[in-house]
Amino acid sequence: MIAPAIGGAMLALGSWIYVFVSMLALAGICTLWFSLRMPETLHPEYRRPLSLRSTGEALMTTLRCRVAIGYATALGLLTGCIMGYVGSAQQVFDTGLYHLGALFPLTFGLVAGAMGAATLVNARIVRKLGMRPLSHAGLAAFLCVGLAQVGLSLSYHGHPPLALFLGVLALNQFLISFAMPNFNALALEPLGVIAGTASSFLGFYTTILGAFCGFLIGQAFDGTTLPIGIGYAGLGGLALLVVAWTEHGRLFRGGVSG
Repeated sequence: MIAPAIGGAMLALGSWIYVFVSMLALAGICTLWFSLRMPETLHPEYRRPLSLRSTGEALMTTLRCRVAIGYATALGLLTGCIMGYVGSAQQVFDTGLYHLGALFPLTFGLVAGAMGAATLVNARIVRKLGMRPLSHAGLAAFLCVGLAQVGLSLSYHGHPPLALFLGVLALNQFLISFAMPNFNALALEPLGVIAGTASSFLGFYTTILGAFCGFLIGQAFDGTTLPIGIGYAGLGGLALLVVAWTEHGRLFRGGVSG
């Protein structure tokens, strides 16, 4: 929410190099904090040796797990929507379309705030509704709003009124937050014994997939809002198909898939 404002402040105070220096500093602080404050919590008899053989076995177990790969792929596709929005936001709201200038960080923060609000709502209702029904419904609604977003762009020749575009975009960001955190948990659910290795690999996989999809959306910017809408609808549709494959076609149901 506040990233553009922080980046803008760094640019106002000095060089763009400060952005990368701050990332290095934050990485060092996090590494130090975790080393001092985050002890190993896994019971000794469940710990695995740190070796290539053990890591390879855990990796193969992860790759053979339909639920893990399926939900991680869907998560990666939705991550591509987020990265596509981040990569297109400045072009859409500032330099290429709406020309908001100094109001760009505020606009970006308002849309991102919808995700934060949805995360809080998700945490309150997920135990009652279940991860699968809630995330599947969120993804289906996300796809519907993505299609509406495409229709909105076409109706206004790629330049809808700012307030209307922001409202639809914020709604989609709200809905995607009912899917992404639950997809991450569902991907790791059957891999508790190797959660560390599985989490590392799946995190790498979803980030790479998301970055690639987000790059395609960002590069497709043509001076209109249409590429974002097509990206959201297309990736949302693919994610829903992947989830249907993962669950053998049984969507919106609780329990554990086979």
